[in-house]
Amino acid sequence: MIEHYSFRLDNSHGFDEYAEHESPTKNPGSRFHIFGSCNGLLCLYGCIVEKSFPILLLWNPLVGKGVAVPGPGVGGWFQTFGFGFDELRNDHKVVAILALDIQGFQPQVEIYSLNSGMWREISPEALRCPVPFKFPQAYLNGVAHWVATDPRTQSSDAKRSCIVTFSFKYEVFGEMMLPETGSMLLEITMEYLTVLQDSLSFINIANDLGDGEHSSCWVWVMEKYGVEESWTLLFRVDTSSVLDWPVGFRMNGELAMETREASLVSYDPESKQVKDLGIRGCELVQNENARRTRSFYMGKYVESLILLEREASAPEHMGTSDEYSVFVAEFEKAVDVVLRILTGEEV
Repeated sequence: MIEHYSFRLDNSHGFDEYAEHESPTKNPGSRFHIFGSCNGLLCLYGCIVEKSFPILLLWNPLVGKGVAVPGPGVGGWFQTFGFGFDELRNDHKVVAILALDIQGFQPQVEIYSLNSGMWREISPEALRCPVPFKFPQAYLNGVAHWVATDPRTQSSDAKRSCIVTFSFKYEVFGEMMLPETGSMLLEITMEYLTVLQDSLSFINIANDLGDGEHSSCWVWVMEKYGVEESWTLLFRVDTSSVLDWPVGFRMNGELAMETREASLVSYDPESKQVKDLGIRGCELVQNENARRTRSFYMGKYVESLILLEREASAPEHMGTSDEYSVFVAEFEKAVDVVLRILTGEEV
Protein backbone atom coordinates (compact mmCIF):
# COMPACT_ATOMS: atom_id res chain seq x y z
CA MET A 1 0.00 0.00 0.00
CA ILE A 2 1.46 3.32 -1.10
CA GLU A 3 0.39 6.76 0.05
CA HIS A 4 -1.49 8.76 -2.61
CA TYR A 5 -1.94 12.50 -3.06
CA SER A 6 -4.80 14.30 -4.78
CA PHE A 7 -4.29 17.87 -6.06
CA ARG A 8 -7.47 19.95 -6.21
CA LEU A 9 -7.96 23.48 -7.48
CA ASP A 10 -10.17 25.91 -5.59
CA ASN A 11 -12.87 27.48 -7.74
CA SER A 12 -16.26 29.13 -7.30
CA HIS A 13 -18.23 25.92 -6.79
CA GLY A 14 -15.81 23.50 -5.15
CA PHE A 15 -12.52 21.73 -5.65
CA ASP A 16 -11.91 20.16 -9.05
CA GLU A 17 -9.43 17.30 -9.06
CA TYR A 18 -6.46 18.29 -11.17
CA ALA A 19 -4.05 15.39 -10.66
CA GLU A 20 -3.49 12.38 -8.46
CA HIS A 21 -0.22 10.59 -7.87
CA GLU A 22 1.73 8.40 -5.52
CA SER A 23 4.14 9.36 -2.77
CA PRO A 24 7.49 10.58 -4.20
CA THR A 25 9.33 7.77 -2.40
CA LYS A 26 7.21 4.95 -3.92
CA ASN A 27 7.79 3.11 -0.63
CA PRO A 28 4.76 1.21 0.76
CA GLY A 29 5.80 2.07 4.32
CA SER A 30 6.24 5.81 3.93
CA ARG A 31 4.02 8.33 5.74
CA PHE A 32 4.34 12.06 5.08
CA HIS A 33 2.87 15.35 6.27
CA ILE A 34 3.01 18.49 4.15
CA PHE A 35 4.39 21.34 6.22
CA GLY A 36 4.70 24.10 3.66
CA SER A 37 4.61 25.20 0.04
CA CYS A 38 6.61 27.98 -1.57
CA ASN A 39 7.24 28.87 -5.23
CA GLY A 40 6.12 25.48 -6.50
CA LEU A 41 8.06 23.43 -3.93
CA LEU A 42 6.40 21.31 -1.28
CA CYS A 43 8.11 20.57 2.01
CA LEU A 44 7.24 17.10 3.31
CA TYR A 45 8.28 15.43 6.54
CA GLY A 46 7.74 11.79 7.38
CA CYS A 47 9.37 8.42 7.78
CA ILE A 48 9.65 4.88 6.51
CA VAL A 49 7.42 3.16 9.06
CA GLU A 50 9.18 -0.22 9.14
CA LYS A 51 12.62 1.34 9.59
CA SER A 52 11.67 4.52 11.51
CA PHE A 53 13.81 6.65 9.20
CA PRO A 54 12.87 10.35 9.46
CA ILE A 55 12.79 11.97 6.02
CA LEU A 56 12.61 15.60 4.97
CA LEU A 57 11.85 16.25 1.29
CA LEU A 58 11.70 19.30 -0.93
CA TRP A 59 9.61 18.21 -3.87
CA ASN A 60 8.46 19.83 -7.12
CA PRO A 61 5.60 17.65 -8.39
CA LEU A 62 5.39 19.62 -11.64
CA VAL A 63 8.81 18.48 -12.88
CA GLY A 64 8.72 15.22 -10.90
CA LYS A 65 11.90 15.85 -8.93
CA GLY A 66 12.72 16.05 -5.25
CA VAL A 67 15.67 16.56 -2.96
CA ALA A 68 16.09 14.58 0.25
CA VAL A 69 17.38 17.01 2.85
CA PRO A 70 20.06 15.42 5.09
CA GLY A 71 19.64 15.60 8.84
CA PRO A 72 21.00 18.63 10.72
CA GLY A 73 24.63 18.44 11.78
CA VAL A 74 23.99 18.68 15.51
CA GLY A 75 22.14 15.94 17.32
CA GLY A 76 19.17 16.66 19.54
CA TRP A 77 15.44 16.23 19.89
CA PHE A 78 13.86 17.56 16.74
CA GLN A 79 11.21 20.07 17.71
CA THR A 80 9.90 21.70 14.56
CA PHE A 81 10.94 23.31 11.32
CA GLY A 82 9.88 25.95 8.80
CA PHE A 83 10.20 26.33 5.05
CA GLY A 84 10.43 29.53 3.03
CA PHE A 85 12.24 31.70 0.50
CA ASP A 86 15.10 34.16 0.95
CA GLU A 87 14.46 36.74 -1.77
CA LEU A 88 17.77 38.53 -1.09
CA ARG A 89 19.84 35.45 -1.96
CA ASN A 90 17.29 33.75 -4.24
CA ASP A 91 17.43 30.66 -2.06
CA HIS A 92 14.88 28.28 -0.53
CA LYS A 93 15.63 27.41 3.09
CA VAL A 94 14.56 25.07 5.85
CA VAL A 95 15.00 26.17 9.47
CA ALA A 96 15.16 23.43 12.11
CA ILE A 97 14.65 24.03 15.82
CA LEU A 98 16.28 21.30 17.89
CA ALA A 99 15.81 20.81 21.63
CA LEU A 100 19.05 19.69 23.28
CA ASP A 101 17.39 19.18 26.67
CA ILE A 102 13.96 17.58 26.82
CA GLN A 103 13.51 18.84 30.39
CA GLY A 104 13.95 22.48 29.46
CA PHE A 105 14.00 24.74 26.44
CA GLN A 106 17.62 25.06 25.29
CA PRO A 107 17.24 25.30 21.52
CA GLN A 108 19.79 24.67 18.83
CA VAL A 109 18.88 26.25 15.49
CA GLU A 110 20.21 25.23 12.09
CA ILE A 111 19.27 26.39 8.61
CA TYR A 112 19.47 24.43 5.37
CA SER A 113 20.15 26.14 2.05
CA LEU A 114 18.84 24.52 -1.12
CA ASN A 115 21.51 26.40 -3.12
CA SER A 116 24.41 25.03 -1.10
CA GLY A 117 22.85 21.74 -0.03
CA MET A 118 24.25 22.21 3.48
CA TRP A 119 23.15 22.99 7.03
CA ARG A 120 24.77 25.66 9.21
CA GLU A 121 24.13 26.75 12.75
CA ILE A 122 22.57 30.16 13.46
CA SER A 123 21.92 32.05 16.66
CA PRO A 124 18.77 31.15 18.66
CA GLU A 125 18.73 34.68 20.09
CA ALA A 126 15.19 36.00 20.62
CA LEU A 127 13.80 32.43 20.50
CA ARG A 128 12.36 32.34 24.01
CA CYS A 129 9.10 30.47 23.43
CA PRO A 130 9.14 26.73 22.66
CA VAL A 131 7.24 25.70 19.53
CA PRO A 132 5.27 22.42 19.87
CA PHE A 133 6.69 19.36 18.14
CA LYS A 134 6.00 19.33 14.38
CA PHE A 135 3.57 22.23 14.70
CA PRO A 136 2.58 23.61 11.26
CA GLN A 137 3.69 27.05 10.16
CA ALA A 138 1.79 29.92 8.57
CA TYR A 139 3.98 31.41 5.83
CA LEU A 140 3.47 35.08 4.97
CA ASN A 141 5.72 37.92 3.77
CA GLY A 142 8.80 35.67 3.70
CA VAL A 143 8.30 34.81 7.37
CA ALA A 144 7.31 31.57 9.12
CA HIS A 145 4.85 31.89 12.01
CA TRP A 146 4.11 29.34 14.75
CA VAL A 147 1.92 29.34 17.84
CA ALA A 148 4.06 28.83 20.95
CA THR A 149 3.61 28.91 24.72
CA ASP A 150 5.20 31.86 26.48
CA PRO A 151 7.30 30.32 29.31
CA ARG A 152 7.23 33.62 31.15
CA THR A 153 3.56 32.96 32.02
CA GLN A 154 3.82 29.25 32.86
CA SER A 155 3.58 29.74 36.62
CA SER A 156 0.79 32.30 36.54
CA ASP A 157 -2.94 32.12 36.08
CA ALA A 158 -2.53 34.30 33.00
CA LYS A 159 -0.71 31.66 30.98
CA ARG A 160 -0.72 32.79 27.35
CA SER A 161 0.43 31.70 23.96
CA CYS A 162 2.35 33.90 21.56
CA ILE A 163 3.52 33.83 17.96
CA VAL A 164 7.12 32.95 17.16
CA THR A 165 8.34 34.29 13.81
CA PHE A 166 11.37 33.55 11.67
CA SER A 167 12.53 35.71 8.76
CA PHE A 168 14.22 33.68 6.03
CA LYS A 169 15.77 36.84 4.60
CA TYR A 170 17.39 38.08 7.81
CA GLU A 171 17.57 34.69 9.61
CA VAL A 172 16.28 36.09 12.89
CA PHE A 173 13.48 35.14 15.27
CA GLY A 174 10.84 37.46 16.61
CA GLU A 175 7.59 37.44 18.59
CA MET A 176 4.05 38.71 18.20
CA MET A 177 1.18 38.61 20.64
CA LEU A 178 -2.05 36.77 19.94
CA PRO A 179 -5.45 38.36 20.53
CA GLU A 180 -6.63 38.45 24.13
CA THR A 181 -9.36 35.83 24.59
CA GLY A 182 -9.48 35.67 28.38
CA SER A 183 -12.72 37.61 28.66
CA MET A 184 -14.63 34.96 26.69
CA LEU A 185 -14.58 32.38 29.51
CA LEU A 186 -13.05 29.77 27.23
CA GLU A 187 -10.94 26.69 27.81
CA ILE A 188 -8.59 26.67 24.80
CA THR A 189 -8.07 23.20 23.34
CA MET A 190 -6.30 24.03 20.07
CA GLU A 191 -4.60 27.06 18.54
CA TYR A 192 -3.74 27.38 14.86
CA LEU A 193 -2.25 29.99 12.51
CA THR A 194 -3.08 30.27 8.82
CA VAL A 195 -3.33 32.89 6.07
CA LEU A 196 -6.54 34.59 4.97
CA GLN A 197 -5.84 36.13 1.57
CA ASP A 198 -2.80 38.33 2.45
CA SER A 199 -3.41 38.57 6.20
CA LEU A 200 -2.34 36.49 9.18
CA SER A 201 -5.23 34.62 10.78
CA PHE A 202 -5.48 32.97 14.19
CA ILE A 203 -7.97 30.17 14.90
CA ASN A 204 -8.64 28.66 18.28
CA ILE A 205 -11.00 25.87 19.23
CA ALA A 206 -12.28 26.18 22.77
CA ASN A 207 -14.83 24.79 25.20
CA ASP A 208 -17.29 27.15 26.84
CA LEU A 209 -16.51 27.07 30.58
CA GLY A 210 -20.21 27.45 31.27
CA ASP A 211 -21.00 24.37 29.18
CA GLY A 212 -18.17 21.85 29.07
CA GLU A 213 -19.61 20.02 26.06
CA HIS A 214 -20.07 23.10 23.88
CA SER A 215 -17.10 23.63 21.54
CA SER A 216 -16.53 26.59 19.24
CA CYS A 217 -13.99 27.67 16.66
CA TRP A 218 -13.07 31.36 16.91
CA VAL A 219 -11.51 33.05 13.86
CA TRP A 220 -9.39 36.19 14.12
CA VAL A 221 -7.48 38.24 11.53
CA MET A 222 -4.58 40.67 11.95
CA GLU A 223 -5.76 43.55 9.77
CA LYS A 224 -2.37 45.32 9.81
CA TYR A 225 0.57 42.95 9.76
CA GLY A 226 2.74 43.26 12.85
CA VAL A 227 0.29 45.56 14.66
CA GLU A 228 -0.99 43.57 17.64
CA GLU A 229 -3.83 45.99 18.30
CA SER A 230 -5.28 45.21 14.86
CA TRP A 231 -6.45 41.69 15.78
CA THR A 232 -10.15 41.52 14.92
CA LEU A 233 -12.63 38.74 15.65
CA LEU A 234 -14.28 37.75 12.35
CA PHE A 235 -16.69 34.98 13.26
CA ARG A 236 -17.37 31.93 15.42
CA VAL A 237 -18.21 28.40 14.27
CA ASP A 238 -20.01 25.84 16.42
CA THR A 239 -17.87 22.67 16.28
CA SER A 240 -19.80 20.63 18.85
CA SER A 241 -21.22 18.21 16.29
CA VAL A 242 -19.03 16.94 13.45
CA LEU A 243 -16.53 19.71 12.66
CA ASP A 244 -13.10 18.90 13.97
CA TRP A 245 -10.08 20.73 12.55
CA PRO A 246 -9.52 23.92 10.48
CA VAL A 247 -7.66 23.35 7.23
CA GLY A 248 -7.44 26.86 5.78
CA PHE A 249 -9.33 29.57 3.95
CA ARG A 250 -10.74 29.27 0.46
CA MET A 251 -10.29 32.02 -2.12
CA ASN A 252 -13.87 33.21 -1.45
CA GLY A 253 -13.16 33.62 2.28
CA GLU A 254 -14.98 30.49 3.42
CA LEU A 255 -13.27 28.33 6.06
CA ALA A 256 -12.41 24.77 5.01
CA MET A 257 -12.57 22.28 7.87
CA GLU A 258 -12.03 18.57 8.35
CA THR A 259 -14.81 16.60 10.01
CA ARG A 260 -14.43 13.83 12.55
CA GLU A 261 -15.16 11.40 9.71
CA ALA A 262 -12.20 12.77 7.68
CA SER A 263 -14.33 14.63 5.13
CA LEU A 264 -13.63 18.15 3.87
CA VAL A 265 -16.35 20.76 4.30
CA SER A 266 -16.62 24.51 3.74
CA TYR A 267 -18.17 26.97 6.21
CA ASP A 268 -19.75 30.19 4.91
CA PRO A 269 -19.51 32.83 7.68
CA GLU A 270 -22.28 34.94 6.13
CA SER A 271 -24.96 32.28 5.72
CA LYS A 272 -23.53 30.12 8.54
CA GLN A 273 -24.03 27.11 6.28
CA VAL A 274 -21.73 24.08 6.07
CA LYS A 275 -21.22 22.58 2.61
CA ASP A 276 -19.88 19.08 2.06
CA LEU A 277 -17.21 19.31 -0.66
CA GLY A 278 -17.37 15.60 -1.45
CA ILE A 279 -13.70 15.00 -0.63
CA ARG A 280 -12.74 12.28 1.82
CA GLY A 281 -9.36 11.72 3.43
CA CYS A 282 -7.99 8.85 5.47
CA GLU A 283 -8.84 7.79 9.00
CA LEU A 284 -5.47 6.30 9.92
CA VAL A 285 -5.15 5.88 13.70
CA GLN A 286 -2.01 4.35 15.20
CA ASN A 287 -3.83 3.18 18.35
CA GLU A 288 -7.18 3.70 20.02
CA ASN A 289 -5.83 6.48 22.25
CA ALA A 290 -4.07 8.39 19.45
CA ARG A 291 -5.53 11.20 17.42
CA ARG A 292 -5.91 10.16 13.81
CA THR A 293 -3.65 11.43 11.06
CA ARG A 294 -4.73 14.70 9.44
CA SER A 295 -5.59 14.23 5.78
CA PHE A 296 -5.64 17.72 4.31
CA TYR A 297 -3.28 20.56 3.53
CA MET A 298 -4.30 23.84 1.93
CA GLY A 299 -1.88 26.42 0.57
CA LYS A 300 -1.06 28.68 -2.34
CA TYR A 301 0.68 27.03 -5.27
CA VAL A 302 2.32 28.51 -8.37
CA GLU A 303 3.85 26.49 -11.19
CA SER A 304 7.63 26.44 -11.11
CA LEU A 305 10.60 24.80 -12.86
CA ILE A 306 12.73 24.77 -9.71
CA LEU A 307 14.78 21.54 -9.53
CA LEU A 308 14.26 20.89 -13.27
CA GLU A 309 18.00 21.00 -13.99
CA ARG A 310 18.96 19.48 -10.67
CA GLU A 311 19.77 15.85 -10.10
CA ALA A 312 17.17 14.28 -7.82
CA SER A 313 18.54 12.79 -4.60
CA ALA A 314 17.36 10.16 -2.18
CA PRO A 315 18.71 8.40 0.92
CA GLU A 316 19.78 4.81 0.33
CA HIS A 317 16.87 3.35 2.30
CA MET A 318 14.42 5.18 0.05
CA GLY A 319 15.49 3.64 -3.24
CA THR A 320 16.96 5.18 -6.39
CA SER A 321 16.50 8.80 -7.41
CA ASP A 322 14.42 7.61 -10.38
CA GLU A 323 11.69 6.78 -7.90
CA TYR A 324 11.02 10.49 -7.49
CA SER A 325 9.57 10.73 -10.99
CA VAL A 326 5.82 10.80 -10.53
CA PHE A 327 4.20 12.91 -13.17
CA VAL A 328 4.74 15.90 -15.40
CA ALA A 329 1.76 18.20 -15.85
CA GLU A 330 1.06 21.85 -16.50
CA PHE A 331 -0.43 23.58 -13.48
CA GLU A 332 -2.49 26.72 -13.57
CA LYS A 333 -0.66 29.75 -12.21
CA ALA A 334 -1.37 31.23 -8.81
CA VAL A 335 -4.04 28.81 -7.64
CA ASP A 336 -4.81 27.38 -4.23
CA VAL A 337 -4.54 23.64 -3.90
CA VAL A 338 -5.66 21.04 -1.45
CA LEU A 339 -3.52 17.93 -1.18
CA ARG A 340 -5.32 14.90 0.14
CA ILE A 341 -3.40 11.95 1.53
CA LEU A 342 -5.23 8.74 0.71
CA THR A 343 -3.40 6.22 2.82
CA GLY A 344 -4.11 2.58 2.26
CA GLU A 345 -5.22 2.48 -1.37
CA GLU A 346 -4.25 -0.61 -3.30
CA VAL A 347 -1.78 0.02 -6.13
